[in-house]
Amino acid sequence: MKYLNSFQLAPYYRYSNAENFFAFGHAEHHFNGLLTNKIPLLNKLKWHLVAGANTFYVNRDNYYLELFAGLENILKIFRVDVVTAIQPGLGNTWGVRVGLGGLIGGKMVFQ
Repeated sequence: MKYLNSFQLAPYYRYSNAENFFAFGHAEHHFNGLLTNKIPLLNKLKWHLVAGANTFYVNRDNYYLELFAGLENILKIFRVDVVTAIQPGLGNTWGVRVGLGGLIGGKMVFQ
């Protein structure tokens, strides 16, 4: 799954632009048990915490930011994230992203 190449809640064409300058970034950190190893049930299940952000910036009035946190390695193929989106003029939105890895591949987003 390409979590670092896309936005999860962004309106499809809202941020299309012809500006000379814009920037975007995607960051993700896998804690690999750093925090979940301290919780006995999560340690036994081998679920791992993951967190990150996706952002797009044109100017102070035209930007978009997503923050997410979730658990991965659920049944060795699932990943579940809670995502919040911050955007000017539209307020905050949130959703739940369920990712299917392994042989299945794909994602579903619920808002």
